[in-house]
Amino acid sequence: MFIGSLPFFINGAGNSSAYILVLFDQQLMGFTLLFLLSYIILRVAQL
Repeated sequence: MFIGSLPFFINGAGNSSAYILVLFDQQLMGFTLLFLLSYIILRVAQL
């Protein structure tokens, strides 16, 4: 939801920079999900 509306927040900066920020945000979100998933698996393995 937030990623789709990100270019509208920074519309004054130009389309190219907005596109780069959206790509970076998606990568960051992927890393965060991967980290959370591995953390949950480790926690479950300890139980």
